[in-house]
Amino acid sequence: SMGAVEQGRTRSAAARAAGAELLRSLRPSDRVACAAFSDRLETPDGRLAWTDAGACRQLLERGEPGRRTTDFAAALRPARELLARSSPGRKRAVLLLSDGAAHGLRPGAAADIPVLALDWPAAPFNAAALSASAARGSSPERPCLRVRLWAAAGRESSLDLWRGGSHLAATAVALRAGEAPPIELALPAAAEGSRPEWSGRVELRPDALAADDSWFFSFAHPRRRRLVVLYGNPAFLKAPEAGYFLKELFGGAKGRLLEWDAEFASLERLRSGELGLSGFDAAVLADFRTVPAVSAAALESFVRAGGGLWILPGRQSGAALAALADWLPAEVDDAGGAAARGLRVAAASGPFAGWSGFELDQAALRRCLRLSPRPGAETWLRDGSGEPLLVGAAHGEGRVVVFGAPLDAVSGNLPVKPVYAALVSAAAALSLPPPERAESFSAVVGEPLTRVWSAREAAPAMVSVRAPDGRLTRLWVKDRRARYDLADRPGLYVMDDGAAGRVYAVNLDRSTGESDPAPAAAWPRLRPESLREEFWLRVSGRDARGAALLAAAALLLVEMVLAAPRAAATLLLGLLLAGPAAAQEGDRFVWTQLKLGPDWDPYPTAPAEAVSYLAAATSVLVEPRRRAIAADDPALLRSPLVILAGRQAPPPLDAETARRLGAYLAAGGTIWIEDVSGGAVSPFDRWVRCAAAQLLPDAALEPLDADHVVYRTFFLLRAPAGRVLVRGTLEGVSWGGRTPLIYSRNDLLGPWVKDALGRPLLPCLPGGEAQCHEARKLAINVIMYALTGSYKADAVHQPYLLQKLRSGLP
Repeated sequence: SMGAVEQGRTRSAAARAAGAELLRSLRPSDRVACAAFSDRLETPDGRLAWTDAGACRQLLERGEPGRRTTDFAAALRPARELLARSSPGRKRAVLLLSDGAAHGLRPGAAADIPVLALDWPAAPFNAAALSASAARGSSPERPCLRVRLWAAAGRESSLDLWRGGSHLAATAVALRAGEAPPIELALPAAAEGSRPEWSGRVELRPDALAADDSWFFSFAHPRRRRLVVLYGNPAFLKAPEAGYFLKELFGGAKGRLLEWDAEFASLERLRSGELGLSGFDAAVLADFRTVPAVSAAALESFVRAGGGLWILPGRQSGAALAALADWLPAEVDDAGGAAARGLRVAAASGPFAGWSGFELDQAALRRCLRLSPRPGAETWLRDGSGEPLLVGAAHGEGRVVVFGAPLDAVSGNLPVKPVYAALVSAAAALSLPPPERAESFSAVVGEPLTRVWSAREAAPAMVSVRAPDGRLTRLWVKDRRARYDLADRPGLYVMDDGAAGRVYAVNLDRSTGESDPAPAAAWPRLRPESLREEFWLRVSGRDARGAALLAAAALLLVEMVLAAPRAAATLLLGLLLAGPAAAQEGDRFVWTQLKLGPDWDPYPTAPAEAVSYLAAATSVLVEPRRRAIAADDPALLRSPLVILAGRQAPPPLDAETARRLGAYLAAGGTIWIEDVSGGAVSPFDRWVRCAAAQLLPDAALEPLDADHVVYRTFFLLRAPAGRVLVRGTLEGVSWGGRTPLIYSRNDLLGPWVKDALGRPLLPCLPGGEAQCHEARKLAINVIMYALTGSYKADAVHQPYLLQKLRSGLP
């Protein structure tokens, strides 16, 4: 949660800066210890030791939000132990550089030493994706995803569904405070029909904490069961024989009515060895006169290994069952067969649930075999007189079911009754264990990914695992097991065994409340922007400030390894954002953004990234916090560059606003306008063209020449760039020997937007990362142009620029 962004920078960055300032105020005789913590103290031995302020500052500089949850007690216990061993008479305190969220206050967090924490403004709005998994009614034919969402407050948002790099759907969602009712999203058909597997991610609209906006999912449905119907009567598939009606159920002119893949084959193919049973889950043995010994042996072996068998006699069966008699669930007597009327369900549960709606008393059977169930067998269906009609039992690892009457239209009226499909489905289902539910392949960051091959599967000698960042790791398979221990970030991990890949979804642990940055008032709180003064006032008193504050033992516990979503208090033991005070400008560049209309801030995190890059690439001194102003703000005239971005058209400029902005341009200021819509036609573009005519009526908004100095103020660029390529050039209004208004339609701000892991959040199309890099360089050039004007247009620079162009340097 310390990755939450407020006023253009994360709480962790604000906390690190405040902690570093405090460390610089220590005296040589002061003692200090520091460590990072999450749900544990992140030191090799789990203990604290005294060190110096320089080492602590280095720890702060390296600190970034982690991926574990928070336990303050894990940090305070070793802190208490260390301070208890310090010399008597010294003043001592623990400073938590954290957002102090309630979920970290587990038993043992209180300590008998002074504990100080950071005080933050009201928590920014945050919403989180809590989970995404197969919905209860999901099936291979109609896959469906169930998504759970949470929000700190009610708000309208949108939920995007992604598979790989493809955006599948966007759904508007109405969030409410707390957990919202689950949302179900329809998924497209599986990429391979024989492998009903789905993986991807759902993503909420970006907010203050990006780390918990996404949830990765991966699950598989059991493949549709395969059934083979073996028959001995050559006319079995013709009306009015049983096969004619069975084939209609399993895939006739009206399509498949039962969730099975069925194949029909003569019993002779099994005897000759042309047909094997290993690729089927169950078999139906129907309408046969004899069962050859070799076929009987194949069927018994199939059942013992876990297959299902349904015996469906024909009009002339009976004695033909002798070859199977030893392992059937009932003794079959053909001699006493008689007609029967009506059906009675033994237990209205499982496959027989809902049978009360059928007119079972209207069923008529002209001839039934007499079934005498053996010990251990179960009777599910009886005829109207109470005689067993459907009997089954286990045999080895599989099951055998016997129906005591033919199912052709000559032997009874069942094929033309509504109960017929339910009867066939129930008999087939009873021959197998209950179908498996969808299997989820998911893990939490830091947990191992383990795959085990069953005895019926061919285990490979080696597998490869590709991580979300492209890392490839090869693993040996030992004892039919492969284990991957490097799932250290959220995303989809693909384990490939050479035959079929399995995708694992790895997410941050959302079970602890790490997404809610709302603090708990457990300790005295100090403001990050005045941490140094308030800390010494708390520890030593007002009169001692500035004196030799010798005895203060400041233990800086830096909470780094956070877990990204649900509560707050994580990251750098004290990462909280500075308050809303205006940035001190001096000689520092401040990213100043103009607030016009409700859509003025499309990318809240982009300014911090751009300013950080500006400081690293140039000699410009920067203020990390951005400034958002209205047109009537006095700070307007202290800003050499003002940025205006948007997708939708702001309200038309009133006369006073147009006058103020025009005066700003005339006084030497520069306005950079950015259309981030990515469309060839946008309401924002139409608004810009009208507004430009109001601000500078004496000049026109026109394309800038390819040799305009903005293309070489810092980086030497050969063409415009952007996240998208809507227009082949920048536009601007040239006036008074300079270009005070620069307009880009290619979304130069989009490439600066990153997720919690530092990866670009928006794709640059069509050129990918190379295009993003050029867009970032052009954005820096626009800033440098506003700061330096036409400096690089001077003739003294021309030979150097021409040489770079000829050499192909960037």
